[in-house]
Amino acid sequence: MNAALAAALRVEYEIVYGYGIVGSRLRGRDRTIAADRLAAHQLLRDSLLALTFSDADRPVGEPAYRLPFPVTGSVSARMLAIRLEDAAAGAAWDLVAAERPASPARILAVNALVDAATAAARWRVRAGASDDPALPGAPPDSAQMFSQPSMTPTTSPSPSTTASGSTS
Repeated sequence: MNAALAAALRVEYEIVYGYGIVGSRLRGRDRTIAADRLAAHQLLRDSLLALTFSDADRPVGEPAYRLPFPVTGSVSARMLAIRLEDAAAGAAWDLVAAERPASPARILAVNALVDAATAAARWRVRAGASDDPALPGAPPDSAQMFSQPSMTPTTSPSPSTTASGSTS
């Protein structure tokens, strides 16, 4: 099993645990959304397991995971849901990058990336958060690599080129 696949599986185990905490602190529509996301991540975890392990050698998750902050109510539960989906998007991004085109793992990862990015954006709306990343799942230091070229003229003079290709 490659490192990106192993990391994605570890992240999914953590997310399943985290959504148990999130759901326990929410009510109404938010709780329903959390239960749906829990089911989606359980399915993704199981799909990742099926790609690499037989029933006899499947790893199991830890009994508990350390949360990034205390989850004491609905506000912190929504913030944790955002963090969980961001982690899922990051793991999916890494898996997309590590797998060969059209492989089952890459197809699964592309779908997981879209799903996690969409869920994170929805949680951000519900939480009133405004930190939606331009490229969900992308490594933090990749923003420069994906930035748009500047349309502002440079201040340094450059020779003009004529229609024939010569410079004046």
